[in-house]
Amino acid sequence: MNKIIRFLTLILVTVSFSACKNNIEFPDRLEEKYMVLYSMVEAGKPVLASVGESFFFLDNVPIQNWRKDATVSLYINGEFIEHLKVYDRNPPHQPVDGDEYYKSDAIVKSGDEVRIEASLPDFDEVTSGSTTVPYPASVVDVKVISLLPNENGNGYDGKLQITFSDDKNSNDYYLVSAKKRAEYYPEHPDWPVNWVDVKYEDKIFAEKFDYIREAFGETKKSYSYGFFDDSSINGIEKYPLTLGFYHNPEVSKDSLTFAISLCTIDENYYKYLKSYREAFDSSVLQEPVQVHSNIKNGVGLVGSKANSTSEELYQFDVVIK
Repeated sequence: MNKIIRFLTLILVTVSFSACKNNIEFPDRLEEKYMVLYSMVEAGKPVLASVGESFFFLDNVPIQNWRKDATVSLYINGEFIEHLKVYDRNPPHQPVDGDEYYKSDAIVKSGDEVRIEASLPDFDEVTSGSTTVPYPASVVDVKVISLLPNENGNGYDGKLQITFSDDKNSNDYYLVSAKKRAEYYPEHPDWPVNWVDVKYEDKIFAEKFDYIREAFGETKKSYSYGFFDDSSINGIEKYPLTLGFYHNPEVSKDSLTFAISLCTIDENYYKYLKSYREAFDSSVLQEPVQVHSNIKNGVGLVGSKANSTSEELYQFDVVIK
């Protein structure tokens, strides 16, 4: 039955495509420029911000079109705190990677309402964005729950579980990222350590995968991070978030070692990640998607997060189970 549905869907889509044509006129140039402001505010750390300007995609300019002649002002809970100082090195936040960024002396905390204003000499209006820093989730436990020989006989498939509590009194958004140390040789401390992304297998990451996409041969994609809201787990005191990983004892000779980050994020950052992924997933049937922005008089994002997990590495004994 499923095969029949896929076949009929493919026929309908093909007929629809052949029955209509749409000529799209593209303007020669888009002269208007916008200020770009990006900042990912993190609880317990200084504020980092990048400021730049948009450009026509055919122009020969650097992808990281950041500026260091901006005036960047920081407000916390409605009070002016300071002008951020410029630094010349790659900022540690993602997804933007630029050469110039601005840094505060002040440290923000969960619950703070943070507003950032930026101005450039050749722009008339002040650009701004704001966020309320979320509170971290309560992580109950982090453990490896299974490690079994895989079907190919060339290693083991494992399950890593992060158990955390969700607050029933708020709408919460989460970002999780985990990497497993793949190669580490204590006898060669100067050798580089390789890290491999885990698999985001938990049902909470499940994407809608309809028959039309499947008919065109699209497969599910693999990502280096996962994000989700609490609409299906709201108020659960112990939710076991499950991630998959591959283990090869030939290149991981000691314990199972992971770098794990589970963050609560604000709603704007969640919408940004969701629209960013939709825009760059390059589906054959993908309609144009505008990446979410919460910036006034410009584009970009001022978002925030709070890390719920330890910044130390997590290590577990290798136990086949």
